[in-house]
Order: sequence, then structure tokens, then C-alpha cells
Amino acid sequence: MSSSDAVKVAADVAVDPREEEIAALRADLIDRRQKRVRLAQLEAERNAEIAAAQAAALTADAEQRLVAIKRAIGGLVDAGQADDARFVDAAQKYATAAQTLNERFNKIVGLRHEARALCEAFGWQVPDLAQVRVPASRPGVMEAFVIVNRVGVRDNGYVKELTDNLGRRSFEEPELAGTDGRALIKRKLGR
Repeated sequence: MSSSDAVKVAADVAVDPREEEIAALRADLIDRRQKRVRLAQLEAERNAEIAAAQAAALTADAEQRLVAIKRAIGGLVDAGQADDARFVDAAQKYATAAQTLNERFNKIVGLRHEARALCEAFGWQVPDLAQVRVPASRPGVMEAFVIVNRVGVRDNGYVKELTDNLGRRSFEEPELAGTDGRALIKRKLGR
């Protein structure tokens, strides 16, 4: 082969139409990879923005709930002071009723004693006097004691925090059941 033939063959090889197609396909693959990377970046940015917006909304909801809880506690504390007054008033009425009951019983005991003493001093037979039950054995008095003693009042504000099998706080305490706060906590923890 002559040198001109070799140059012609080399020129024919250099202009092979497949090379152009190969180059175009490689460029297309590179372009697709870059598009996939860019798509992944855009989706990650969008998902991060959505997550941030959801977290901000959840935080705002939790802050509003906390403000509502503070207000509710303030109102309940104020009402509790009125409860104290009602409780003392009821206790005073209970004590007054018990005192009246005892005074009436003591008057009966005194009159019965006076009647027996008169009869003894004058040698008379003691007349039939109405029978009276001791107040502590009367059904109504016993029922009142049962009612009063059945209802206790809390002596502390302790709430036992519950945990799951892994030792993590579960937030399943009965005091949280059905509350808005528990729903917010579940949203926060994804449970």
C-alpha cells in the first residue's frame, strides 16, 4: 500500500460515522447522569424544605398548645381556690350537722337521766321513754361517714412516666390519654 493509500484509509477511519454517534451517545449518557444527579438534588432540597416546614408547623402547634395549657392551669388554679372555699364550707356544714346531732343526743341523754333521777328520788317507777340510738350507730350517720371517707383528696401531684420495652419514654401515661399534647408528641416522634 502506498503512502497515499494509507493516508486515504486513515482519513476514512477518522471520519467513521460511528465515532460521531458514539460521541453523541456518550454525551447523552453524561447529560442523563447530570440530569439524574440534578433531579436527586432538587428532590432532596424540596423534601428538606417540606420537612422543615412541617417541623416548624409542628413546633408552632406545640407552642400554641403549651400556651393553652398554661392558661388552662391558671384558670383551674383560680377555680381551685373557690373549690377550697366550697370544701371548707361543706366541712363546716358537716361539722355543724354533727354538732347539732350530738347536742340533740346529749339533751336526750340528759333528760333521760333527769327523769330516772326524779323517779329514784321520789320513789316512782320510771315511765317508758322514747328510745334513741347512739348517733354513731344510726344508718344515716354511718352513710354520711362512708360518703365522706370514700372520697379522698390527692396528697401529691406525682405522675409516673412510662417506658417501652427498650426503656424509652412511651408517653402512654393515663394523664396524657386523649390530649392534644399526646397527639403532638406522637407526630413529633413519628409514632
